Amino acid sequence: MRSAASSATRHEPRRMIHMSQGPFLSAPDRPPEEIGGVRIGGVLGVGGLSRVYRGRRIADGQAVAIKLMHLPDGNEVRRKRALRESVAAAHVSHPGVVKVHNAGIEGDRAFVIMELIEGIDLSLFIERKGPMPAKLLRSAGCRLIEALAAIHAAGCIHRDLKPANVLADPVRRGFVIVDFGLSKMIDGSGSSRLTATGIILGTPGYLAPEQADGLTEPSFPSDVYGLCATLWTAGSGRPPYSGDSPYDIIRNQLAGPPSADIIGLPRLITEMLRAGLETDPAARPKLDDLRHALSGTAGIRTTDNGQPSQDGNPL
Repeated sequence: MRSAASSATRHEPRRMIHMSQGPFLSAPDRPPEEIGGVRIGGVLGVGGLSRVYRGRRIADGQAVAIKLMHLPDGNEVRRKRALRESVAAAHVSHPGVVKVHNAGIEGDRAFVIMELIEGIDLSLFIERKGPMPAKLLRSAGCRLIEALAAIHAAGCIHRDLKPANVLADPVRRGFVIVDFGLSKMIDGSGSSRLTATGIILGTPGYLAPEQADGLTEPSFPSDVYGLCATLWTAGSGRPPYSGDSPYDIIRNQLAGPPSADIIGLPRLITEMLRAGLETDPAARPKLDDLRHALSGTAGIRTTDNGQPSQDGNPL
């Protein structure tokens, strides 16, 4: 059994780049009136690498969301990163994954046109409503597991699963995974790797330890880690790890899973989420194991398209 100390040595954090410090893209300060056949409206959200606006397609008046990213010098690596989200999401068809309509580059701006989801992200959901009760966490967890399974079945790794990238959709009455900005398609060649050596792209507390060395290629278990950290946050009302700085948070992650149980949740669920936060990717549960722990305990059924059955709808 590998000790926490040896794991920490193996995954010592390298230079870390927050989403707010992205070296490849930046958020445009002032959007154009229209781009990609969409008339730009008000701001829906702001990130370090992009801004998301409400928009309306000029051709048919359809309301959409459009993400804009600034490409300061037209560097080819930056252009590939800008379009990666649309390529990744276009391979996935699932009600728990945001639908991408179109994407492209016009001038020094990249854009991704997506379905408009009139909901709040999971961070705000928890802030307003507090920790999820067990029944809601089970149904929400099953929904997200099914969505992530569809992402993986399409040969894609999300790499940035966290509460801010999960939206509560009142129309679908469920949760939806969004933002494929750091995603990676698996083609076996390694040619799609765009992360500079020694640089960490991701969110401390949710990125997997193997991503923290800036050298190791992420894999499907990396997404399991992000999902379990997200569900831990949803069930407890706080992230599984904290610290005075981003590096402190990552070092706490490298020490291993949190030891405390989540109050109000069955021990089986807490233990499964804790297993998903193991530093060794091979020690983490498969998505099927997570789904069994959640739906088996709750008796939640899922429909053929991955939606929770009517009695398991979370919203």
